[in-house]
Amino acid sequence: MRIPTILAFALLLYGGSQSSLGQTSGGRPLVWGPFYLTSPPASATNVVALAAGDSHCVALRADGTVVTWGITSPGNLTNIVAVGAGSAHGMALGDDGTVKLWGNILGSNITNAPPDATNIMAVSVGPGAQHAAVVRTDGSVSEWAGSGRASIVANIPSAAGNVVSVAAGAFHTVALRSDGKLVAWGENGSGQLNVPASATNIVAVASGWYHSMALRANGTVVAWGSLSSLPAAFNGSNFVDIACGGNHMLALKRDGTIVAYGNNDQGQSVVPAYATNLVGIAGGSYNSLAIPAYGPPVFSAKPVPRTVASGATAFLRLAAAGQLPLTYQWSFSGTNIPSGTNSFLSVTNALPSQSGLYSLAVSNALGSVTSRIEAYGRAGDRTAARAAARAYLQEFPDGRERAEMVTQAASN
Repeated sequence: MRIPTILAFALLLYGGSQSSLGQTSGGRPLVWGPFYLTSPPASATNVVALAAGDSHCVALRADGTVVTWGITSPGNLTNIVAVGAGSAHGMALGDDGTVKLWGNILGSNITNAPPDATNIMAVSVGPGAQHAAVVRTDGSVSEWAGSGRASIVANIPSAAGNVVSVAAGAFHTVALRSDGKLVAWGENGSGQLNVPASATNIVAVASGWYHSMALRANGTVVAWGSLSSLPAAFNGSNFVDIACGGNHMLALKRDGTIVAYGNNDQGQSVVPAYATNLVGIAGGSYNSLAIPAYGPPVFSAKPVPRTVASGATAFLRLAAAGQLPLTYQWSFSGTNIPSGTNSFLSVTNALPSQSGLYSLAVSNALGSVTSRIEAYGRAGDRTAARAAARAYLQEFPDGRERAEMVTQAASN
């Protein structure tokens, strides 16, 4: 019996005196929709990530602190690398893999993350979600919900393994696996579990109340559920990010403009004329949010490990913020990859022979930044491979952002 080769992309970012998450100076987020959410506090500067719920917004700043406005507040948070939100709750993922939850998960008495909220590498974003989903470092998913209607999401299918990100609908969940495939579970009254056959080679996923959408590696988008028929504005292959609101959706183009579609009772689906030159987007239940481009390029998110079976395709994604236009160039062992000119890279027919040095260089008129991804061949399980990655990186505490890809192969 031969054990399949596993390709594990243990992408670990380490920063020095500056956070690896974003800019050290910059603009405030743009918000449109209900008047009571359109004025971020003065402290909402240098924002690199956004999330929103029914009546609250969450902004992650470049220094790892969090700013909120609306009905909930988590107090002082530091060393945060990702944020999420649901109907009436917010979440923040710490650099140590722990999760802070505030507000209330609707339909439950959950007002804090459970004691086992450790070893987490991703948190869900779902503006109307009445549950919370997290991805653990072993690629599994955990759900936090009450005993009512949302309890259906606790039935996590076995196919939800090697997960790298997760999106939460009102009562459904969609998980993105490292091989670019999607797994959905929960309620299906609007077809939100009916992932279309065209949803392949996925690099990002988002969910609203009863709909979901996905970004493919070729820059196209696909949607299903209550909002499944996209208008012509969503045609084309130049999209780099997506977001869902409660009953609307957004897509960000490479040129920094966005398109929107869906319910517009609060003006959330009419993109303001000033909403251009953008590098990030998010949707609330009734509002829309965007991050302006500013300054030299910096990586805007902390990546998570990727694990795929031998011969499969692995999808690497590492977004950056900064003044547009941004130029991306992936390389392997010092040689540029001709097709690697986006924030995501497809590694086809993943084999141990592809071990080596992967790098992503991002540049604009103000500067450049490079993430180096060292590849090592290791026999053993994923935990050992990731430990080897960390051990290597600890030898280089020079403040530069680094990421490591560990390739592990096992056979009898």
